[in-house]
Amino acid sequence: MSATKHTIVMTGASRGIGRVAAEHILRRSPDAHLLVVARESPGAHASSGARLAAELATGGHTVSHIPADLGSLESVRSAAVEIRDRLDSGDLPPLRGFVGNAGMQYTNALTESPDGFEATWPTTCSSACSKNTSPPPPGS
Repeated sequence: MSATKHTIVMTGASRGIGRVAAEHILRRSPDAHLLVVARESPGAHASSGARLAAELATGGHTVSHIPADLGSLESVRSAAVEIRDRLDSGDLPPLRGFVGNAGMQYTNALTESPDGFEATWPTTCSSACSKNTSPPPPGS
């Protein structure tokens, strides 16, 4: 495998279409560093961003993760800052793409996010909008 030359940030890579898409990206772009943004869930059978990254990294692919609850704007902002800092420090190769696949659906109108929004909106939309809510780069 060649050295990683670019970073692709992805949400929603844990299962279903997102998992298939993540595997496809890694097959088609072996020089990509796939950075998955995934929530950390307690328990032996819960999904884990670290475990997801390890599973996707089989075959020599470069995959890492940043934990975030996409239903929380504070968590999304924190993840955006961490991604920016890792890019700025050179820990990650240059950003080339973003795949915003995370989503969920509640069948009632009563479920709210920690920020008080209807819960489907933050998970589905806030991660894609985080570039507009993250703090400006240092010195700007």
